[in-house]
Amino acid sequence: DTKYIRLGSNGLTANKSAILCCLSIDSIKFIFTGCHLIPHNENNQERNIEISYIINEIEKFQADYSVITGD
Repeated sequence: DTKYIRLGSNGLTANKSAILCCLSIDSIKFIFTGCHLIPHNENNQERNIEISYIINEIEKFQADYSVITGD
């Protein structure tokens, strides 16, 4: 399974986003996530909201292992 999440401008633009890719090997479920979040220190609160949203989406996959990469 693959899921694409739009984050920029409340999901209206695709300049900030995340891709979640889930795969299984035997009975072990993995999810790999690549994300591009809002930049700059003054946006820390919004970046934390974005990553929290991504983590909530990851939890829906109920994976055994997850990897989050990005900025």
